[in-house]
Amino acid sequence: WDVKGGGAKHGVQRPKAVRVYHKDKIRDLAFDHVTRQFATISTDGVLMVWDEGTLEPAGSMTLEERQDLVCMTCATQRHLFACGSEAHVQLVDPRVPLTLRTIPAVSASSPSGVRSLNFIEDMLTVGGGDGTLSFYDLRAGRYLELESNNGLKYVQTGRGYLKEDDVYRMHFSHQQTNNTVYTHCFDPTNTKLFVGGGPLPFGLCGSYAAVW
Repeated sequence: WDVKGGGAKHGVQRPKAVRVYHKDKIRDLAFDHVTRQFATISTDGVLMVWDEGTLEPAGSMTLEERQDLVCMTCATQRHLFACGSEAHVQLVDPRVPLTLRTIPAVSASSPSGVRSLNFIEDMLTVGGGDGTLSFYDLRAGRYLELESNNGLKYVQTGRGYLKEDDVYRMHFSHQQTNNTVYTHCFDPTNTKLFVGGGPLPFGLCGSYAAVW
């Protein structure tokens, strides 16, 4: 999109280019600021790498774990993309292209999907559909066991806001509803973490936001 021009609301006028290569909806996009390439993932199970200058595909690969593939992020220093699916995180090197590692997602109960990912140096943070947030050490090849949470490999989102309407009272009032981690990011000092989300089940209305 061209966001520099005036006249249109917020300065956004029209797409500079439109490309249709995926066979299904695109779920996320991540940019590598060093190689000047960006990658997209789709519900067709394909990760596609694009050249920023030409806006043409530079390569693609079919991911092994394709169920509920909804989020991704880029580790610029390592030139890796992390892709989150229903129960796994896949670390992909687009230069090969190969899946270097498939990491099972941490879950407080049954798998409910990886919903957000973020890199901070050699640490991959993973936000879950069940409201968990876990920290995977790339060098050690394992999740951190958190002393502040009795040695568990995750922390849990709090209560947040939940609209207790007819849908909630009829179908969900008898069970615990956790807030999915739909987005999270560190501040510039890497000492504070913003977490945002809300309820996962269809029909529920709510929100969650916190700074840890």
